Amino acid sequence: MPASGGKAPWKTGKKALKAKGAGIDFKRVKSKVGRKLPPPTNATKTDFKSKAIVIPGQSVAADKDGVAVNQRNQTLKELLTQSMHYSEKVRKEALIGLKDLFTRFPTELPMHAMAIVEKLSPRITDYDKAVRQTLLLLLRTTILPGLPQGMMAPLVPGLMAHVSSAMTHLVMDVRASACSFLDLLVQHYPDLVVSSFSGQIVQHYVDLLGKGGVSGQAVNRVGDVLSSLVNFLTSLKTSISTQPLGAATNGTRSHCWGQKYTASKQMGTTELRALHGHNSRRPNGYLGLLGRRVEHGFESGLRKDGQAMGTGAGQQTGVASKRIQNTGVQGQVIVMAAPLVPVLIDCWADCAPTVCAGPMPDAVNLRCMVSITQALSLLFQCFSLEGSARGLCKSSFSSYFVTGEEDWEMRIWMRQHFLSGLQKHVLAAFPVAAPSIRLPAKVEEDLVALNVGICEVMLYLIVPPHKETENKIEHYASVVTLQYYESALYGMMLPSSEMAAGVVDSKLAEPHLKLLISHLPVLLSCITHDWIIRLLQAFTKVFESSKAHSAIKLSCLSAMAEILLSQGDGGKVDVPLQFQKQWMQALPRLLWELKHTHVSVTQAVLQMLLHIGRSAPEGSTLSEEYAALQPHMIPFFCTFLASSKSEGKCLFGPFVKLSRECQELAVDTMCYWRNFSSPFLKAMAHCCVSDEVSLEVAIRVVEVFQNVFMRGSSGLAEHLSFLVTLLAGHTTAQAGREALAGVLSCKARIKSISESGILGETIVRRKIALAGVVCSSLTQLGDCNLVLYLLGPSIQKELVRFPSFDSVHSFLCAVAVLSTDKRSDSSDLPEALRTIIPQCVAEFLIAFFKCESLAGGDAYSMVLQRPCFLLLSRSQDFTHAVLSTVRSFLTEVSQVSAGDLLEDMCAVAQTLLLICKQEKLLRVLSNSKDSLIAILGTLQAYAAEDKSENLRPLYSQLDIIVAAI
Repeated sequence: MPASGGKAPWKTGKKALKAKGAGIDFKRVKSKVGRKLPPPTNATKTDFKSKAIVIPGQSVAADKDGVAVNQRNQTLKELLTQSMHYSEKVRKEALIGLKDLFTRFPTELPMHAMAIVEKLSPRITDYDKAVRQTLLLLLRTTILPGLPQGMMAPLVPGLMAHVSSAMTHLVMDVRASACSFLDLLVQHYPDLVVSSFSGQIVQHYVDLLGKGGVSGQAVNRVGDVLSSLVNFLTSLKTSISTQPLGAATNGTRSHCWGQKYTASKQMGTTELRALHGHNSRRPNGYLGLLGRRVEHGFESGLRKDGQAMGTGAGQQTGVASKRIQNTGVQGQVIVMAAPLVPVLIDCWADCAPTVCAGPMPDAVNLRCMVSITQALSLLFQCFSLEGSARGLCKSSFSSYFVTGEEDWEMRIWMRQHFLSGLQKHVLAAFPVAAPSIRLPAKVEEDLVALNVGICEVMLYLIVPPHKETENKIEHYASVVTLQYYESALYGMMLPSSEMAAGVVDSKLAEPHLKLLISHLPVLLSCITHDWIIRLLQAFTKVFESSKAHSAIKLSCLSAMAEILLSQGDGGKVDVPLQFQKQWMQALPRLLWELKHTHVSVTQAVLQMLLHIGRSAPEGSTLSEEYAALQPHMIPFFCTFLASSKSEGKCLFGPFVKLSRECQELAVDTMCYWRNFSSPFLKAMAHCCVSDEVSLEVAIRVVEVFQNVFMRGSSGLAEHLSFLVTLLAGHTTAQAGREALAGVLSCKARIKSISESGILGETIVRRKIALAGVVCSSLTQLGDCNLVLYLLGPSIQKELVRFPSFDSVHSFLCAVAVLSTDKRSDSSDLPEALRTIIPQCVAEFLIAFFKCESLAGGDAYSMVLQRPCFLLLSRSQDFTHAVLSTVRSFLTEVSQVSAGDLLEDMCAVAQTLLLICKQEKLLRVLSNSKDSLIAILGTLQAYAAEDKSENLRPLYSQLDIIVAAI
């Protein structure tokens, strides 16, 4: 080696030549035994590869003119065929193509509904999630909305068979997604699904939520299954509540898949072949809704599993392994749905640790627990409805009969069978308190819903004290529930903790408060007197603090009506008098506060008042409180201003601006008052003569007041004063400006009458129609002569003060109707009317012809003139008095040089022509011919000077007619 650092010397000898490869001409390849020799470099390769372009579903070259196709030129037949393709992508594209086809050609869907449903139903159990979701979207948006219930009636059983197969599929994802398809069918066809397949559906939910279901294999899908169960139970409750009485036992058969109805079939067990092979959890001895045999009532088999029959060798998913029964809701809902309760309680126990133990509740499990409370509440409601519907039918859970008076027996049964499980799991952490950290809004809302849901469930298990056992556990459950119920009414729906106040926003609490209030009437009938006082105090505070137009106010009104109307019934709660007075006295003020803008609440208040008035026993405390409301109701109709400057002026209340339906309700509430005070009659008279109140409502008021008077509940003087005000057609405030009308001349009175007839023909027609109803009421009061005598001074006063067209006609109608049974002379009229009535007849007829809009010969004009003809036909003295008034009018107008002199003369001539043409008046006119001749003399003098040729032809006709009399 060198003495200092440097490169090593070059190698020499054989090793150096071997390293450089020197002297080697050919490389020798060493082959080992068993190794394939490489091919020579000059070998020819004989292998090759080929590729093809495949475009499935496109048939561009085919001629499809006149055939419904989608955007990709595919027909319905091709798309249905591709929906069964082995490729998931092709199946999905086929479903998308069907949606496009039905959008372009909507008539194709109902035309081929059977083929479409039959081909697409198997896709409910498709293994591919994307295909199932695409089918779900197609059904939701296109197919189900486009097929009515009548068309789907024969197709729903096939759909339900595949849904049932999916709900019991071996693939958990298919089972969980089946609930979405069931929701769609229940949403669109609840009558077809719930009424025929409820027993089968409930059993599948038991399997899904029980052991081996989604709770153990797909925890994230439990919430979807529970939401689907809530939707189904809601439809089931609706179906039971709308079921006709007796339908539970009328022998109605439920639909069964594949079954043929024959005359030889006996009523009893009906079986069918399932499409799945999953084990059933049906209790032993259960025969479904159509069966009648239940082993040992409910106590045996509620939690027993059926004998499992596993899938045999070679058996495929979807092949039947057990015979099951399909049933509906025709009876025995309790047997059908009872197994769900322990399953739901087990689900609760699985979710509770992550919600009630940690500082922050798990949002998913919390939502599941809320759904469980909703499902339990709906189940208990179904039990109660079924017990009520089968009140006269022997129950399968008891050896006695359940009647309307023994509704508590259903609660006792539920309490005996379910309270222990609820006490162990559900009530363990009730009520859930607010955590010590700030919660998200959604979590806080769910916690409130959870507490309220638990409370509602427990409310169905509370029974009257005399039916409670001495079990301390049962008593504790009732006390805890009532304590939370009271605190919830005060607004503490989420109890406070060490670092959280527990106060809930009013908007968040409103829907839950409505729910709790709806339970109050029944709850009061099954608690002690101390609890009644406490809950009614809390309820009254809610009623008074809620806004007039809020939904809570509506709920309070409904509860109040039910509580008040239950007084006096056997077994019902006895509400203290202080609460009855407080509630009743708040109603008139509430009507005033609502005005006319919140019609729904106003209608609810009026319906409540009407129901109370109709149902309150005579002489009861409730009846007395109802009668005491009359003075408080006056501002609702009409308020009178008390200031000196506006004396007699009225301010109409909300009544006049309400809808006709609400106005009729308000009027009907008056039927049950024993009498009417003068201020109330005055207010109603103002409303009736107001143009803002329809004629139908005003007539209804008159009929109600007449009915009350005929019962002897109202005074004669007040009733007659009310009727005279309606005849006058105005009130004191309206007539105040005409207080000096009595000193006017005959010409001025006629002018006033004619002008009031011209101003509003519609108003005049309305008042005349109302006057007809009033006259009919006057004839029902007794002796017409006596009634007319009592009305005489009032009529004379009104005719002198305010001679309007409608008031004069109304009073003439009343006098004519009340005096039609009199024989001959005018002395039969009361002293106060002997002078004013003939004067008004003449003035009314002259004013009638001066009013151009009324001077025609139509039927309406004949109605206006009829009272005058009836009075003229009574006696010759009355006719002579009328003609004397005409002569006085002619003398007055002839002395005044006015521009309308000829107009007045023409009106007089037309009046006399009208009177003389009446055949029934010829007898009385013959004795007054001298008066007619004297009037003709006056008209002749002015007819000769008539240049307009208006009066002259009238005079000529009148001269001929008078000469013939």
